[in-house]
Amino acid sequence: MVDRRTKKTQKAIKNTFLTLLEEKELTKITVSEVSNLADIGRGTFYLHYQDIFDLYNQLENELLHQLLQWIDELYGGSQSITLTEFMEKVAEAILQNQKIFKLFMNEQRSSLLLSKVKEKITEKELEDRKRHGVLQNADFEKYNVSFQVSGTIEVLNEWIKTGMHQSPKEISETISRIICDADDIARTVTKIKSTSHT
Repeated sequence: MVDRRTKKTQKAIKNTFLTLLEEKELTKITVSEVSNLADIGRGTFYLHYQDIFDLYNQLENELLHQLLQWIDELYGGSQSITLTEFMEKVAEAILQNQKIFKLFMNEQRSSLLLSKVKEKITEKELEDRKRHGVLQNADFEKYNVSFQVSGTIEVLNEWIKTGMHQSPKEISETISRIICDADDIARTVTKIKSTSHT
């Protein structure tokens, strides 16, 4: 059980680190700098973290855990949830925690975080479709969902990087429109191919 003093110290370290991450690259931040600004000794820092990269990794893991928890909660209900509805909920959560998301999505190492999130959403979306009887062609749906999730995540990533000027509802509607347009193109191509073989 983590005591109150430990939680307070870790919070001070994390907040200081996030503030510094807004101003400079990860590799330019030092333990001494974090310790001085957080008003703790270097020894205290090392009681909680091995180095700056360990601190970054722990924050990244916390963010990932939070995201995966949201995904489980959103897909945990008895009612089917559309990808657009899901992304609106995710966008709302991102907006409420925009500082940390902006920092981590702007870091070059964010690709691993996004990869894990994509994998989890794809898995849950396929399970949801199967549970509600809309998974007809397993191979096609796997690629279709992977394509939609990857594109959706990239749109959300761009939304974060450019300042999140659109509301969660607006960005989810944009995503929905992109997905619908892609489906229309796919159907048109399929129709053309079918016609050419007759």
